[in-house]
Amino acid sequence: MRFAGLPGAGVLVVLGFSTAAVVYFPLGWLSLGGPAGGRELVPLSLITGLVLSLLCVGMLFTIQHWPGADFSLLMGLLGAVVLTVTIITLHVRKQATEAYLNGLRYRVLLIGLAGLLTYLLADHLPAIGQAAASAH
Repeated sequence: MRFAGLPGAGVLVVLGFSTAAVVYFPLGWLSLGGPAGGRELVPLSLITGLVLSLLCVGMLFTIQHWPGADFSLLMGLLGAVVLTVTIITLHVRKQATEAYLNGLRYRVLLIGLAGLLTYLLADHLPAIGQAAASAH
């Protein structure tokens, strides 16, 4: 993480992950909106938004070395695994919503993979905001 020593990098990381968490959780029904007339998939969109938001917060806490990082990241990863299995199961049953379920699956897998890498490399990550302060 070469940007760890840059002034203001901690603020940018916090703002970026916080914005992603806000977009995914409270606005999950908009940003992950299902196909037209697919009211039965709204709960899936909301749960997916919650899991992706939890993953973003867990990655932020892990990168910043804040307390509670392991718990939120592990809960987000567990939710991502459960969601992936659920989406694959629904994909097999409902062919009409294939594009929607593929979009959800790709988002969960991509952010879940980023969360897993963050969890595995947590001991090697410098605290973004603290790196610049300790350099002086």
